[in-house]
Formats: sequence, structure tokens, C-alpha cells
Amino acid sequence: MRLAKETANFIQQNKDSTFFAFLSFYAVHAPIQTTEVKWKKYRDKADSLGIANSGYKMERVLPIRQVQDNPIYGGLVATMDAAVGIVLKTLKDNGLDKNTIVVFTSDNGGVASEIIFLQVIYL
Repeated sequence: MRLAKETANFIQQNKDSTFFAFLSFYAVHAPIQTTEVKWKKYRDKADSLGIANSGYKMERVLPIRQVQDNPIYGGLVATMDAAVGIVLKTLKDNGLDKNTIVVFTSDNGGVASEIIFLQVIYL
């Protein structure tokens, strides 16, 4: 969230000139962390959908997750989504949303391999 807020501040300060902002989140790389509230939201969602806690299939070297049911990862992605929303809202609030190119890229899919060190971190 801090990176998004800093980027929003940069946009606000430079709204009257041409600027380039490059925002590269640390998320969604390890350590995978979320808040207790978001963990509960996504754990409850997985439970309500009947998604198994251990939906893995053994591949060549590692067990690979067959369903995306990790509530910690879900909370992390939701937080990153909210951070992107802060930046997009700043562009809109400053009348820059119609004349700005926003590019999203990612080198990640979901949590595929069994990750032993996952833990809920209460932020």
C-alpha cells in the first residue's frame, strides 16, 4: 500500500506536466502475507465453495496445486488490487485517466507448488 500511496503522491505532484511512473510491487512474491481479516474472508470463501485444503497432484519434482484455495495468497492479491485502485483513482481524480497509458504485467500465476513456509502475518 505504501508504494501505491507514494506513486499517487508523485502523480498528484506532477499532474500538470508530462511524467513517467513505474510501480513495481513486491507482492505477490514470498513471503506470502495477509491480514487476519482478509485471511478469514478467503478461507471462508474456499470453505463455502467446498474447495479441498490439499488439492495437489504430484508433478515431476513438486506437488502442484490443482485449485487456487490459499487464503493467504488471496488476501495478498486483494491488497495489491486495492493498491492498484489507489493509483487509478488518483489518475481519475486529477483528470488524467483518459490521457494516460497504464500497463499491467506479471510474472506470476497462482500459488502452484506446495509452499511450506506460508503463515498468516497480522499486519
